[in-house]
Amino acid sequence: MGFTAVESIRETKDTMTAVVHESGRMGWISEKDPVKVTVDGVDVTEKVEKQENIYTIDLPERAGKAVLCVSCDEG
Repeated sequence: MGFTAVESIRETKDTMTAVVHESGRMGWISEKDPVKVTVDGVDVTEKVEKQENIYTIDLPERAGKAVLCVSCDEG
């Protein structure tokens, strides 16, 4: 996935939402463990891989955009 694949990123205190145009491996760095990760509203939290504070997930093959939402807030 190239850096031009990301259309937008919106961050709040405990949530990051990214709109991307490509499938494949996507990653992010966080000091907090994600509580819930969704792709287009489908919970994929158990598919997230962690190495130190780097998290990755494989986005499914699809045409068009995908919305990745990472929540680190337990509430």
